[in-house]
Amino acid sequence: MPNRPSRLKNAVAGIFRPRPSPQSASEAVIPSAATSIYGAPVQADNTADPRSTTSPGDTTSSPPVATAPSARDLPVAGANSTGTKDSVIDNLALALDVTEKLASFAQTIPFIAPAAGFLSQILKTYKEVKDASDKRDALLDRVTSITQDLCGTILRMEATNHLDMIGRLKPDIETYTRLLEEASKFVAQYDGLGGIRSGIGRNQFGDKFNEFQQELDVFGARFRANLAMQQSTIKETLDKVHDMTVEKKLEEWLRSPPDMRQKQHETQKLRKEGTCRWFLEGSAFIEWQDNAGSLWIQGASGTGKSVLSSSVIQKLIDDQQLFADLGKASAVAFFYFDFKAKDGNTVETALRRIVLQLSAQSPHPFRALDKQYNLSKGQALPNYQDLQRILKELLEQLGRVYIILDALDECPDTELAQLITLLTMLREWTGSPLHLFFTSQTRASFTDAFTDIPCVFLESDVTQPDVELFIASELRENLKMKTWASRADEIIHRVLHKSSGMFRLAACLLLELSRCKRQNELNKMLENLPGDLFGIHDRFLEIVRPEDLVYVTGVLRWLIFSAQHLDLAEVADAVAFDFSDPTRYT
Repeated sequence: MPNRPSRLKNAVAGIFRPRPSPQSASEAVIPSAATSIYGAPVQADNTADPRSTTSPGDTTSSPPVATAPSARDLPVAGANSTGTKDSVIDNLALALDVTEKLASFAQTIPFIAPAAGFLSQILKTYKEVKDASDKRDALLDRVTSITQDLCGTILRMEATNHLDMIGRLKPDIETYTRLLEEASKFVAQYDGLGGIRSGIGRNQFGDKFNEFQQELDVFGARFRANLAMQQSTIKETLDKVHDMTVEKKLEEWLRSPPDMRQKQHETQKLRKEGTCRWFLEGSAFIEWQDNAGSLWIQGASGTGKSVLSSSVIQKLIDDQQLFADLGKASAVAFFYFDFKAKDGNTVETALRRIVLQLSAQSPHPFRALDKQYNLSKGQALPNYQDLQRILKELLEQLGRVYIILDALDECPDTELAQLITLLTMLREWTGSPLHLFFTSQTRASFTDAFTDIPCVFLESDVTQPDVELFIASELRENLKMKTWASRADEIIHRVLHKSSGMFRLAACLLLELSRCKRQNELNKMLENLPGDLFGIHDRFLEIVRPEDLVYVTGVLRWLIFSAQHLDLAEVADAVAFDFSDPTRYT
């Protein structure tokens, strides 16, 4: 008979043995992809996770994870059974030893105590009997195999710190506990008859053995299916955690470029219901969305270019699932240039953000960028050429890609030449379908460089319907304007006429009207509304009280000369200082 302690040692030795060179955090999945039920392997994809970028010196990759025996690691009870008494005893003892290793979980996992008791009872009885019953041996084969699989799964959960997942297998565990208790009573009754059973009730016992085996077969199939579902769920979770960890590491490495997700969220909130529909349902956008190429939106300041960009971005993100259902996966990346962002407004910063966004959507998330990180152990930033190379690699991997760049005119003048070069490179890209969308005010440098790009001009006759929707929405939602609800049509007409298709001017005019308290004030204001931003800004300054001019002047100085963008609280702190007495600050 094989040496049982040696076999047990080999079976469970892997419980705390780290796997060499894990490919990714997803290797910590429990249970094993190769888990089998009494010798039948579970089919699973055992290919290495493509998101792996681990290098020998990369300390940020997932740590080695402990493994625990599954049905493939542990000897399968029936795999080498010859029907001999010694073989059955050996397999029973092995299953019992593995079960006893989980004794500390007996209170929380109900099948352990019955399994240990049943196996112990059967082992003792089996050593005393002189014959072997094929039906009983087949039943015990099922019990020992499933017990080994369940124990192996729990040991793997413990080794990978996923014992909290046991609750998801509760229905299976409760079913198996019941089957164990029933089988234990039946086998005890069967063995208690001794030699008498050969003469009485043989058919009855045979049918009962068959019934138990059938129930165990059904349980085994269901347990295997549930195990596979749990594996898939946990793998997806671990992959997401891994990707989030890598993304955070890379963001910190790239000096945390501006968070475009927050910028997109804030800009999209400015959109009023019904606006931008004319564009999203128009032929220019549909043609661009369906066919690789470029589309340029031009418009004066305040004509809604950024809100239009945010609507395009949201539309593309919403349509990603539709493309996926049609077997045409797509990726979306975007960047808002913003003169207030200072250091976060360069072309290289925009390229970093685009690369980071596309890396997250790659079939091999972050692999190319993480490889660049590992080359320098995170000690050196990628240069502009590195970023361009990684971008091209990502474009080839992703296939259909949409890139949206808003407010090119807010890019620093010193960076315009580099920006135009980048756009030219993207326009000339033919390796995969690339859809390039950008907005700007009219600038000679752009007009000269992009003479052959389809362009939509946001002139007043184009934007006026959306501006009207915006004004009507503000009149409904602004509490200060509800006083004049009876004059809504007149206000909409006057503001729409004066705003000349500019959202920003319309918003400023409504702010001015909201200060009116009486009918005669409103009448006078409507008669004298300014027709441009300079006029409304002058109006704002004219109403400043003389005693407040020093504070207004201070605020304007801080806003103009500050090295970085200031929020309202920072401006308040800045103007609170009184520098009229220098001795107080020296």
